[in-house]
Amino acid sequence: MAGSNSTLERLREKMAKIDEEEFDTGYNIVMLGTSGVGKTVFMTTMLYDFMTCGSSLRIDTYDTAQKNQLLESYKSLCAGEEIPATGRYEAWRFQVLYDAVDLFSFRWIDYRGGSVNFAQIRSGTNDMDIQAVVDLLRKPGTLAIFVLADAERFQKDPSRIRAELQGIRFILEDSLEDSEVKRRLHLLLVLTKCDVVALERRWVFWRDWNRDKMLRCCQKVFSEVFLPFMQKNKDVVCDAVPLSSYGKSSIRSGDGRIQVCPGVNKIDSYQIDVPLRMAFKYILKDLETRIPEMTQETRTQKAVHQVALPPWWHIFSDRRTHKEAIRECDALLKHLQKLSVIISKIVAETEHLNPVCWHLA
Repeated sequence: MAGSNSTLERLREKMAKIDEEEFDTGYNIVMLGTSGVGKTVFMTTMLYDFMTCGSSLRIDTYDTAQKNQLLESYKSLCAGEEIPATGRYEAWRFQVLYDAVDLFSFRWIDYRGGSVNFAQIRSGTNDMDIQAVVDLLRKPGTLAIFVLADAERFQKDPSRIRAELQGIRFILEDSLEDSEVKRRLHLLLVLTKCDVVALERRWVFWRDWNRDKMLRCCQKVFSEVFLPFMQKNKDVVCDAVPLSSYGKSSIRSGDGRIQVCPGVNKIDSYQIDVPLRMAFKYILKDLETRIPEMTQETRTQKAVHQVALPPWWHIFSDRRTHKEAIRECDALLKHLQKLSVIISKIVAETEHLNPVCWHLA
C-alpha cells in the first residue's frame, strides 16, 4: 500500500504540481467578466454540478473549507438568496477524476468584475489589477479562458456590453503579445442568462429552449469584438456557448430580478457543464502530448534500477529498495497507459455532446 501511495504522489507531482503563490505550474482556467454578468452564480452552479453529478467525469477538491463554501452558496441560491460577489480574486483548486482515476488538477481563478472594467482600463485607475490578470494569462499552464457576457444586459444596452468586451479583448491581446510560450489556448465566450431571450412558453405549463435564438444572440454579442481577434490569433481556439445558470428554475421577482423558483432543491440549469467540458477536452489533449515523454522517462528510471539491482545474495535492504522502485515504475507505466485510453474516451464523448455553441475558430 505504501508503494501505491508513493506512486500516486509521484504521478501527481509530474502532472499537476501547482505553485501556491504564483500559479507557475499546473493548469489554470481563468474566468473574466465585468460586474453583474453572473460570474459567481455561473461558477457556483457549474462547479456544484460537476462535484455532485455522479457521472464518470467529475471534479473534487481536497480543501474542505472551499467545498463547504461551495455547497453553502448553492443552498443559498436554491433558497432564492444572493451570494457575495468575488473580492480581488478567488482561486479554487480541483482534481479531475474519471471513475476512480486521478486525471489532473487545475485552478479555477475568478477575478472581480472591476479588474477588467473598460472605463478603468481607459483611465488607468486599476493598472495593478489588470497587470495581475495579464501576468496570469501569460502563464504556460493557463490553457482555458472564460469570458462572460450577460444576454439580459445586452438587450438593454448592446453598445456598453460590446465596450466591456472590447476592454477584455485588449487584456487578452496584451497577454498574447510577445509571448514566448507556445500553447494552444482555448477561449470560451460564455453568454449567461439566456433564459431571458430563449426560454419560451410553448404551453401553459411547458417552457422550452429556442436554440436558434440562442445562437443568433451569441453572434450578436460576440462577433463584432472577437472575430477580428480570432483572425489575428490563429493559435487560439474559440467557442461561444449560451447557457442559463437558473434554467427552467428561473422566475422573475417583483423587482424584476431573475431568481430561483421557491422550494427548489436542485437548480435546472441549461448547458451549465458545457464550457468546462470543452476546456477539459483541450487540457486533456495537452496532457496527452506529455504522456510519451513521461512514459520514456519512467522506462529510463526503471532501466537504471534494473541495472543497479544487486544479486540476491547482496544486502537485502539495497535490493529491496531497487525492487520497490521498479514496482513503482511498473505501476506508473500501467497508469499512464490507462490514462491514455481514458483521455481518448473522454475526448470522443465530448465531441459527441452536440451542445448549442458557435465555433468561431
